[in-house]
Amino acid sequence: MLIMHLLIVYLRAPWFRLVRDPLKLGMYILAWAYRVDPAEYEVRTPACYGCLRFYKTALKEKSTLFRWLNDRVNPIFDALLEWIVTPEEPMNYLFILNDAPTAMNAPTMPCAWR
Repeated sequence: MLIMHLLIVYLRAPWFRLVRDPLKLGMYILAWAYRVDPAEYEVRTPACYGCLRFYKTALKEKSTLFRWLNDRVNPIFDALLEWIVTPEEPMNYLFILNDAPTAMNAPTMPCAWR
């Protein structure tokens, strides 16, 4: 469901990458600073190895700074996502999964958290 949600967001609001990518970079930098090893976490598929979800989980466990930032930024980020696409809407657009990688000029998007 999250993959579908992000695909719709990227198709509808290409500028959203300008919001999400700096946040992802910040998480990677904090993960590096706190020596987060994604290999410590079990993944469902090899494609999801190193997904941002695992960094976020580890940072919540290890970093007071990250928890403080996440508590403030995440509600705004979620509200922005829901402003672009309602939570119910992805179920109405299942056909987008087939066309989204082409529309986004991306070969695949195996994990929504990358």
